[in-house]
Amino acid sequence: MELDTQNYYAFVLGYDFWNDIFKDSSSPECDVTYEFCNKVASDYLKSEYFKNTNYTGYEMFEKYITDNRFQILKEYEKFIGEENIYFKGNKKLLAVGARKNQPVALVEWTKGGRKEYIVAFDYIIDKENSSLSWGYGKYYYDKNSGKSAYEKVINGGNLTHTFDKGQER
Repeated sequence: MELDTQNYYAFVLGYDFWNDIFKDSSSPECDVTYEFCNKVASDYLKSEYFKNTNYTGYEMFEKYITDNRFQILKEYEKFIGEENIYFKGNKKLLAVGARKNQPVALVEWTKGGRKEYIVAFDYIIDKENSSLSWGYGKYYYDKNSGKSAYEKVINGGNLTHTFDKGQER
């Protein structure tokens, strides 16, 4: 029975809560994702969240995932063998490059359930504090627009006229 429960929560994590994270991962293989989801489900079943009978198990699992998001994402990084993808403040590093000698990154920042994509200039990674910051950036609400702008920049382009009428977006 306990294994069925663990499998249920592994499935819920992979399909209900973090499907977007896993499908955009550099390791989207089903068995890798399943093993990680199974580990998170196992940790949840041992937690105080699971023991709370005032709410459904599904509701408490969602709370567990929300409350521990950053820690779980960092564990996922280690699990797939990558580091410095996820940062405090719901920031995810999508790509890094440079325009001449200026560091440029493409960052996904989730705020209030809404995703923003930032072409971040002069970005700084603080490994010790697991934080990501930048000197200035151009913000987009569409992943493809952000990616296109990022590619334009690392190829030497300028974003000054990105939103001018008749300019490529």
